[in-house]
Amino acid sequence: MSLIQQFLSRSPYTRIVEHTNKVHEVVKLLKPLTEAWIAGDREKINELHHNLSALEYEADQIKDSIRKFLFTHYFLSANRELINIYLSQQDDVADTCQDFAVLLRIRNTPVHPELREPFLTYANKVIEMSELLLTAASELNLIAETGFTGKEAEKVLEICNKISEQEWESDKIERRVAEKFYSLEKELDPITIMMYDKLNIKLGSIANNVEKVAKYLKLIIGNP
Repeated sequence: MSLIQQFLSRSPYTRIVEHTNKVHEVVKLLKPLTEAWIAGDREKINELHHNLSALEYEADQIKDSIRKFLFTHYFLSANRELINIYLSQQDDVADTCQDFAVLLRIRNTPVHPELREPFLTYANKVIEMSELLLTAASELNLIAETGFTGKEAEKVLEICNKISEQEWESDKIERRVAEKFYSLEKELDPITIMMYDKLNIKLGSIANNVEKVAKYLKLIIGNP
């Protein structure tokens, strides 16, 4: 076994990438969930909620295995505290997706025709941010080999900065969606407006959490 292979065998980065990928699988379900909501397909919403819960559980299993690894390996080229916070932030991403799915499941809230595209656009933006995060995290093993320096590390930092820019775009979408459903308040009952508000806020929280994960990824690279 080469020195690099020995190093990687003692590092948690491969599992961290697996965890990021599993959380991204959770996030990707936002699109079919939103589409099922728009279509009024309650059976599909229930099915997707079940699938999301299963993926979230798998993500938790990976997270727990990483934390066990960190606890039992004393000599690591990794900052344990930052990795634990990174995992917690990713956990928040998956948990908030679960919250979004639960809101769709607990009440049959109709989608006003003028809100169909805005909500779907917002869900797609959040998925796009998660995709960027996965792209960045997937480079962890490679940049660990170079001591978190070089062009690949710079590339990851650039992607993380792009995620911050995307989160700003997400904030603007959130405001536009809110403005839209409040402009329709004469056509909507108060509980429906409340549900729109909760769903809109959940999408915003997912985007915020993705940005937080990206910030801790930058710190991991800067403090290996």
